Amino acid sequence: MRVARLSLLLPAMAVLATPAEGAMHLGVNTHFDQGWPIVALDEAESARAQSIRDTISWGKVEQAPGDYDFTAANSGYVARACAAHMPVLLILTPRNKRYDNGETVFSPLGRRAFAAFAVEIAKRFPCVTGFEIGNEINGHALKGRMVQQMPGSYVAIVREVRAALTGQHAKVKLLSGSSLSVATGFFDRLFGAGLLPLVDGVVIHPYVAVPEQLPGQIARLRSAMARHGGVKPIWASEFGFYYETPEDAPPHALKMITLLSAAGIEEAHWYALRDEKWFPNMGLFANGRGKPALDSFRLAAQLLASGEARRIDAGDPLTFIYRYGNGPYVMWGGGRGIGWNGAATARDARGRAVRLPSRLDADPIIVDAPEGFSLGPSPVLADTLTDFIGTGWSYHVSRPKGVKQPLGWIDWNWTPYLGSPALPNFRVMGAVVTTARPPAGPAPELVERFKAPAAGMAYLSACFEGKADKPHQVRILSGGKQIFAGRIAGAVSTRPLAVNGSVEIGYSALLPGGPQPLRRRIRILTQPDASPALCAPRGRDTDADGN
Repeated sequence: MRVARLSLLLPAMAVLATPAEGAMHLGVNTHFDQGWPIVALDEAESARAQSIRDTISWGKVEQAPGDYDFTAANSGYVARACAAHMPVLLILTPRNKRYDNGETVFSPLGRRAFAAFAVEIAKRFPCVTGFEIGNEINGHALKGRMVQQMPGSYVAIVREVRAALTGQHAKVKLLSGSSLSVATGFFDRLFGAGLLPLVDGVVIHPYVAVPEQLPGQIARLRSAMARHGGVKPIWASEFGFYYETPEDAPPHALKMITLLSAAGIEEAHWYALRDEKWFPNMGLFANGRGKPALDSFRLAAQLLASGEARRIDAGDPLTFIYRYGNGPYVMWGGGRGIGWNGAATARDARGRAVRLPSRLDADPIIVDAPEGFSLGPSPVLADTLTDFIGTGWSYHVSRPKGVKQPLGWIDWNWTPYLGSPALPNFRVMGAVVTTARPPAGPAPELVERFKAPAAGMAYLSACFEGKADKPHQVRILSGGKQIFAGRIAGAVSTRPLAVNGSVEIGYSALLPGGPQPLRRRIRILTQPDASPALCAPRGRDTDADGN
């Protein structure tokens, strides 16, 4: 039964929320194939997950050609999930030591055998909703001779499975293998080789430190699909983050779920249901007990029962306001003032009651405000962390003899970034700029420039974090005059610097070598701020290689 609207004041386990028609489905990753006890399925239901994602290992089931052994030991959890009416998304890895020497299948025989295995699963398990062909295939998941024939060799595997699933098994969605990050360039090559007509969806794993950068990445993926003839649904079969503490998870999780929903993601699966040895703060449960992330996950399931999230235009790229259907709002921002037009209530990312704020900060809140709200002025004009591709920013590299090389989007094997094919060691991302210095001669300078929408006094607040063995020289100019210069080999923050008109921040490596990262966050403020400069967060997606 679908629920059009669900009160968020109900006790945590009062009802299993179902997403409204058209809203994103929210599932969770499990590891039953790796030996998790079946009792974990009860935890998935308790979390209000609308599906689980796991795998059935081909080699465990088909240990002799054409002989399939679906037993409790190697796939019984799927039968239990079906009995509990829990949908299952399965990763199918096209590798079995009985075919093609255990490499990712490359022969016609190996591809046919893999497709036949997929059909056998579809016959036996009616709750299996989709097959994801390979996991994080832009990494090292694909092995053997077929890698040398990419992308055609992968598309050949998918084509064989598509042909086998026609007819009575067509209800099972056939999905691309996932990419670690929103790997626009990697997918572009697959699309060019003919992947799109074969699949029902494209799968990503958006592990991003800065959720606000996700909509732009998803838009670039859709643009890549459009260039190749059609836009297919996008699934985020893993998302989350490597949190330093359990308490870090809820605000980040609520932002991610809201942004994924607003971006039109069809289905998203949190990683993971339980804490793991290698990922200790990513689970919803640990030792049978719910963690802070569980509160956010349940809350998000209730929000999606009101409808898809949609962004409310605030006339400000740094203010993030979303509404789930006609229900609650989720909102955060860079300090913009807000007032409430009538009775309203607010909760934090775990659903705990909090006071209504007078301004929006970086932590999201959930607000029931039937009579709406009024926004005040924003104290922040620009912020490289959340809007480094905004209309006010431009980037180039100053080379010898006065040559300026503009930087634009680079789509590659991992997260897209701003750069130039002619200068592969120079990159711009939300939290990091990367430069390099040749063995001899002057170092090129990477320049980021901000042009304010109107002339007038403003203030720049900056935080730089460099490495002692990869120092940088940083210069800040306003109106052509230098207002800051320093050697960055550690953490350095500026006091608020008065600027007027355009601002340029230049970065140059001091020592020769390959790509050298510098973490930075630049904010342009309408008023001086005496508080310490805000720094960029750390995370895998913000590293210099974009991975």
